[in-house]
Amino acid sequence: MTQPSCRCRPLRAFTLVELLVVIGIIALLIGILLPTLSRARKQAYAVQCESNIRQIVAATLMYSQANRGWMPSVSGGTQGATPAGRGESDILHWQQQGPPPRNLDDSAIVKYLNVKGEKLKTLLRCPLDNYEVRKMPIEAGPYNYSYSLCDRIGRKAWNSPDVQPNAAGQQIKTRVIKNASDKIMIAEEDDPNDTHWGAKLITASTTTADYLTTRHARNQTVGTVNAPAQIWARTKGGHVGLCDGHVELFSTLEAFDPHHWDPTIP
Repeated sequence: MTQPSCRCRPLRAFTLVELLVVIGIIALLIGILLPTLSRARKQAYAVQCESNIRQIVAATLMYSQANRGWMPSVSGGTQGATPAGRGESDILHWQQQGPPPRNLDDSAIVKYLNVKGEKLKTLLRCPLDNYEVRKMPIEAGPYNYSYSLCDRIGRKAWNSPDVQPNAAGQQIKTRVIKNASDKIMIAEEDDPNDTHWGAKLITASTTTADYLTTRHARNQTVGTVNAPAQIWARTKGGHVGLCDGHVELFSTLEAFDPHHWDPTIP
């Protein structure tokens, strides 16, 4: 009996050239997609940072409404219990060194943020802020957060006879703030070492001013404080929370315009 013939087709494998072509196409697609994904991730972080500041400004305004219009005060970097930074009205009780020890959850605005613990710490930090390498450690410990209160909003020593602190050290009432949509309340500092952000005059040799960060700038060619001060200051890359609750991207020079940091200027 004749056996049926087997006509099995031989298996066809990819050639080396075909594999190289496929690998090349995949590499090309990765090269195209990675920058896009990186920009999308950076944009998402910027949106998160804006949201953080918006919540902090809203909580600060709620604190003011609950305290007859008084604003919270900046909290400084002294270690001991001195008027420079240990008041109950301090916007953040961030100091890690005592005495007395402070609990961040006891901060003046925390109950209006409605978060505590690690969630509170996350809200107080920009996702792009490498806070673990602060360049300016101070007596009360490192300031591990990204945002600071404008000293003209929460200042403890005010030179206007119309704006005097109350017994708790709170500095101004919301009624003195003119054109709230132009006035900075919360600033995203480049290298904050406490909750105090102060405007200073910028010169070509300035090295110690409270610069805004540039981490959200489109052009990152200016990336270190060793860059010329004027170039650094013109780079628009730091978020600020204005007194009416909205958030904008500012450069340091914009932020240092008195119409933005002095609440009493119409």
